[in-house]
Amino acid sequence: MRQPLVAGNWKMNGSRESIKILLDGLKAGQAEVKVAEIAVCAPAVYISDTQNQLQGTPVVWGGQDLSAETSGAYTGEIAASMLLDFGCKYVIIGHSERRAYHGESDELVAKKYATARTAGWCQYSVLVRRWKSASRGLPKRLLLVNWMRSLNVRVPLRWLMA
Repeated sequence: MRQPLVAGNWKMNGSRESIKILLDGLKAGQAEVKVAEIAVCAPAVYISDTQNQLQGTPVVWGGQDLSAETSGAYTGEIAASMLLDFGCKYVIIGHSERRAYHGESDELVAKKYATARTAGWCQYSVLVRRWKSASRGLPKRLLLVNWMRSLNVRVPLRWLMA
C-alpha cells in the first residue's frame, strides 16, 4: 500500500531566514509523523537551500512547477532535469492557482504531466486543493473528468452520461 503524502508549499512567500525557521520546525517535528511521508515544494530560487537543510532527514522536497519542455530557450522555465539535479522528489503540476492566474490549460497540464512521468515522477497527482474554490459551482464529477482529460486518462463514457 502506498504511504500517504503530506506536502506543502509556501508559494511566492518567504525569505532565506523565514524558510530556515520553517524547515527547522519541520525537522524538529518530523519524528512525530509516523503514517505519512512529509514533503515541501519550494520556490525555485530556494530549492538549493531547502535541499541543503533537509538532506539526510526523512523530509523530502520538490518544485512548485516545471516546464512542459525538456530544454531550450524558455526564459524563466524550470526543466525536470534541473529539479532532479537538486534532488527534488516531487513537483506540483496543474495547481489551481497556475490554472487561474496563468491560464494553464488542460493540454498544457497534460504535457507537463507527460514530461514529469518521462522524468520518473508522478507517484501522486493533485486534483484540486479546495473543491469549493476550484469548482466555481461545477459538479465534482465534471471536475474529475476535466482533471482526467488533462492527464490524458481515458474517461469512462458512463461518467459523461450520468
